[in-house]
Amino acid sequence: ARAERQGAVQEATQSAALREDLEKEKAEKQQAIQKANQLNDQKDGLNAQLQALQAELEKARAERQGAVQEATQSAALREDLEKEKAEKQQAIQKANQLNDQKDGLNAQLQALQAELEKARAERQG
Repeated sequence: ARAERQGAVQEATQSAALREDLEKEKAEKQQAIQKANQLNDQKDGLNAQLQALQAELEKARAERQGAVQEATQSAALREDLEKEKAEKQQAIQKANQLNDQKDGLNAQLQALQAELEKARAERQG
């Protein structure tokens, strides 16, 4: 009876620790998802800003086509447009990198949850 009681106490302690680990993992997963969503929102905002800037550049180009200094202005606009394109590409690469990090975190969390479930099943069985 003493051994059975000691085993039951150990089982209860292990179950409590597993529950605590699982709750911690769930909270960390939620934080990772929220951060990824926030970063996606930021990426969308940057893309919207870049599209607006490109539209302004196109409008400015069209307005200046009739001017005598068209060649000089077009060169400056092309330079601005290339700069905006480069910055947009950097923003997209950063967003993709952050998405990859989010995917990696989700994979790690899923693996940990699977391990916790396995450990729980082994202890129950």
